[in-house]
Amino acid sequence: MSAKAAKWATCAAVVAIFAVFVAGSGVVVVDLGYDSVKATSLVTQSVTSFHDVITSETGKRKIPPLVGHTTSGERVAGDTALHLQERNPGRVWRVWSGMVGMQTLECLSQPSPWRWKTAGVVTDSRGLAAFDGSFLGGSDSVILVEEVMASLVNHVGDLTEAQRQFPSIDNCYVIVPPFLSETQEAVLHQAISLSKCNSFTLIPEWVAASLSYAIAQQPTTTTTVAFVDSGAFSTRIYIVEYSPGAQPKILSQEWDLTVSGYEFDQCVTKVAFREHPHPVNEEQLVKLEYAATKTKEALSVSTDAEMELPSDDIVHIKRDDFEQECAHVFSSASNLVAKALHPLKQKVDFVELIGGTSRVPKLRETLFQAFSGAPLGAHLNADEALVQGGAIYAAMAQPNFSMRTMVTVLPEVISAPKADVAKPINLADDKVVEIKKRMQSLADAKKTRVDKEALANEFESLIYHWKHLLHQENVVLWTTPMERRAGLDHVLSQEDWLSTRGEDASSLEFKDRLSQLKQAVVAINEHYTQYSSLESVVGDATLFASKCQDNMLKFPQAQRGSIQSSLTNLLTSAEVGRSILLSPATSWDLVASTSVEIHEKITTLQALIDSLDSTKAAKSPTAEHVGPTPKPTAKSRKIDNKSSGSVIPMALALLVSLVTVFIGLNLLMRTLKTRLGGRPLLLFGDTKYGQKKRRH
Repeated sequence: MSAKAAKWATCAAVVAIFAVFVAGSGVVVVDLGYDSVKATSLVTQSVTSFHDVITSETGKRKIPPLVGHTTSGERVAGDTALHLQERNPGRVWRVWSGMVGMQTLECLSQPSPWRWKTAGVVTDSRGLAAFDGSFLGGSDSVILVEEVMASLVNHVGDLTEAQRQFPSIDNCYVIVPPFLSETQEAVLHQAISLSKCNSFTLIPEWVAASLSYAIAQQPTTTTTVAFVDSGAFSTRIYIVEYSPGAQPKILSQEWDLTVSGYEFDQCVTKVAFREHPHPVNEEQLVKLEYAATKTKEALSVSTDAEMELPSDDIVHIKRDDFEQECAHVFSSASNLVAKALHPLKQKVDFVELIGGTSRVPKLRETLFQAFSGAPLGAHLNADEALVQGGAIYAAMAQPNFSMRTMVTVLPEVISAPKADVAKPINLADDKVVEIKKRMQSLADAKKTRVDKEALANEFESLIYHWKHLLHQENVVLWTTPMERRAGLDHVLSQEDWLSTRGEDASSLEFKDRLSQLKQAVVAINEHYTQYSSLESVVGDATLFASKCQDNMLKFPQAQRGSIQSSLTNLLTSAEVGRSILLSPATSWDLVASTSVEIHEKITTLQALIDSLDSTKAAKSPTAEHVGPTPKPTAKSRKIDNKSSGSVIPMALALLVSLVTVFIGLNLLMRTLKTRLGGRPLLLFGDTKYGQKKRRH
């Protein structure tokens, strides 16, 4: 485990021990980033405990911030929407916390890589950016950002409930960037209120970062820390002051949208095309941008890297060339630090780097110089520090909570929007009802699809199971020709229906077909079960008989007769069972009865061996037995009690030894006391005499 992971694990353990609050449902913490959504959860029952991050449908620790509509009219999100985007980007929307409440022109001017290409942006009735939903074919071709954001939050909630087995999401904590206007905050409030969360809280990024650092580093004196959060869309700087007994205080915060992972990707692309110019189309641009991101990551750990162009050409890129191309980005980073430091009256003690883009070496060097040599640290998980800090805030916000940390007072979070700000952008009641009704209808459609897929999978598995069994060579042993013909015909007809009409079938039709299939093979299934049971018990009898014969000589001659008699009966029944297995279809009545008979004879022989073996063990402790270890009889317990008398002399000898040692120590202490002039001997720092001045 890495040092970062160990610190977070320690944090979780501390909270699990000291956080106790009232019973309730689950809590989810969400970081709605530009390129991904990170989420975690904590359980709020008798003892608070953190969970690991919520993973996507494919097990990734980042959830794509995408919502889309399939051609069948189902709304999807996350990885499913990402796969839809690859085939049909015009049916997918990308939503993130910084987009809500934006003006349309402002939204369109934001950087957008080709690999993030989605459906168009339009203007709603309030003059705010919304999504183009004309491909849905409904009367309303404008889909509000609030509805799409609520769908994304619901998707995270569904993943949380499935992975954590939560009955519901009691509270949702959403981490938001610092550059949201009051209008954007009001729209975000409205968006989260449309989701499945019963209540929610908006946490500023600097609060989450400061709490995560406070738990990981445990500052004990007044300390000023600058957090540099460099992500895919922007770089934010928060300068926070920690003081004992007080809440963390934000001293300064600044941001720059031009210092971002996207800008670095563009620099990599420019270097690559300078070395090997080649025209690319829209489809190739997506591949190019993925290659640029991987090359940027490789240059963070190596001085040169290879980049594969859409033309399948390989370009070698040096870190020096990349840094030279990104000179304007590093200059913007220096200016950003200067703006953040301008209002400060004290120096920064430490700089903490978070965000994936903070791994670029030249950016770290630039920040080190801009902060006048303040130590740079990466004590937190660069990708998950904010969501972890949000989880700490969520835990500390619960009643009856205590934690051993300098932060005893929580910082303030974003309050409800002001009435004069919220009123112009608030949705009408009938619009809210319409959106919730549509979202519920889409959720019901998704549940129907999931249930249908489960039935279809069970139906298909059963078809191939019986198809495989009915084609085995020994199928003639446990079925009649009529049963085989009827069963196989039914299975093949169901397989044909599944391949031709199964995709359009309803859940109810799958249930009926599944019931019919089980009914058609019920007789074959019963015979197969009986045959398998007899085959298994005959094998057990043969193995057990062989073991008994190997151990026969260990018993006295007088006892071998009874064992041999039972063993002969068992072997006879096993031979009968073996003969039945050769043609069970002619004697199905004997199959079940023979299985029971052989099993009973195995049990009887095992009981006989156990009783004889326990009698032999009473006479000879080294005797072995065939079956499990027998329970001691009354006679053997009596013999053991007699033998336990040898323990008494050992106990007396031990007692005498302890008394001798005690007397020896007593004489030694008396001798030492006499040599010290009668002054008592000091043992274990006796304060009564230890404070007096020694005379010798």
